[in-house]
Amino acid sequence: MRMSLILALCTLLAGPLWAQSPGSATQLRDPAFVGEQVQSQRSQVHESLARVERSGKAIWDPSSQAWFATANGTIVQLGEEGRLKVVADNVQGHDIDVRKAAGLAVSREPDDRIILHQVGPQRGPGIRLLEGPNFFNPRLSPDGSMVLVHESRAAGSRLWLVEVKSGHTELLTEGVAAVWHPDGSRVLFARVRHDSRRILGSTLYEIVVPTGAERMLELPAGVAAVEPAVSPDGSKLVFVDALTNQLSTIPYPEAGEEVEDGQ
Repeated sequence: MRMSLILALCTLLAGPLWAQSPGSATQLRDPAFVGEQVQSQRSQVHESLARVERSGKAIWDPSSQAWFATANGTIVQLGEEGRLKVVADNVQGHDIDVRKAAGLAVSREPDDRIILHQVGPQRGPGIRLLEGPNFFNPRLSPDGSMVLVHESRAAGSRLWLVEVKSGHTELLTEGVAAVWHPDGSRVLFARVRHDSRRILGSTLYEIVVPTGAERMLELPAGVAAVEPAVSPDGSKLVFVDALTNQLSTIPYPEAGEEVEDGQ
C-alpha cells in the first residue's frame, strides 16, 4: 500500500471518540469489543500510564479481560488503582498484542523484527518470527497458536501467518485491517479501492484459515468498510465506514459470496 493511502487511513480515523450505542452509527477509532461493549483502543485514556516516561497505546486482551501496554521497555498489565504489573521484558516497540492466558505477547520492534515474548513469571529471551521494514500489526490468535502479521507493499498489502510452535510462515491472502474471529479459525480483513489520494471503496472478507476458503461479507449498500471487530460470541460485527468515518454495528453476516483463489 502506498504511503499516501496509509496517511489517508490515519487521517480518516483521526476523529474524536463519541459515545457508542448498539445498532447506531457513531464516530469511533480502532474499535474493539471490551467485554460486550465497543470501545476505542486508540482513544482510550489510562491514567496509570500518565506517569510513564515511554508508553504505547493500551490494547485489550480478551483472554484475561485486561488492558496491557508498553512502558519503559516492558509490557505491563494495567490494574486497579493505577497499578502496573510487568509481564514481559525487553520490549522496545509499541505495536503489541497479548494473550496472557496462553502466556504470550508479540511486538514489532524498532529494528523491524516481529518478536514473540513469554508473558508471566517464566520470562525468557524473545523469539524472532519475521524481519523486514514492511511488517507490522502482529496479532495473536485467540488460543495463541498463530500470529497474524500485516505486510505493506505498493503492489498490494498482504497478510501472513506464523505458527508459534514451529515458526512456519505462510502467506494467507491479500488485504488490510485484519482481525481474528473469536473462534480462531477465521480472519476478517478489508480490500480497499483507492486512487492514491483517497479511499473510494472497501469490502470486508472472511477467510477460513485451515482451508483458505474466502467469502465476501454481505454489508449495507454504499459503505466502504474498514476496521472490523467481532463480538466475543460472534453474533455482532462492527466496522468503520471509510467514506463517512462512522461506525456501525450489525448482526454478523453468515451469508455471503464465496470467492475463488482469493480474488
